[in-house]
Amino acid sequence: MHGLAVLLPNLGVTVRRLHDTGRSGWWCFIALLPLVGVIVLAVFPATEGNQAGDRYGPDPEYVPTARGPRPTARQTALRCPSAMCRRAPS
Repeated sequence: MHGLAVLLPNLGVTVRRLHDTGRSGWWCFIALLPLVGVIVLAVFPATEGNQAGDRYGPDPEYVPTARGPRPTARQTALRCPSAMCRRAPS
């Protein structure tokens, strides 16, 4: 029952992540291949997305804001690894 409840949201997130990496959502069907398909589908979403955007639109992580581009989560963690050193918003 749980598998049916999370099937469509999981498929949507997978297709969106494939679009972020410049691939079509049809790559989801590669998971139907035994062993190799699951490995490939695990590697594709783990790769970094296109910063410049692609035919599916700009990468939301790199869309410039009024104050410039937002730092990625990794850049923020490298700058300040602890929550204690973050300043309160002014």
